[in-house]
Amino acid sequence: MVEDTIFSPAFGNRPSYLLGREAVLRDFERGLQARPGSRERASVLLGQRGSGKTVLL
Repeated sequence: MVEDTIFSPAFGNRPSYLLGREAVLRDFERGLQARPGSRERASVLLGQRGSGKTVLL
């Protein structure tokens, strides 16, 4: 018996659009451009399974 869950991995598939992630992507890009040793170079992504953390990366 297969149970439905909110987490359905789709390996290799990417969504067409990332909605509502502009601020996160902007901060991530600033971190990549920051000088070595800057606190902005560290990021932690937290969220429930299936919320899009891996897709965002």
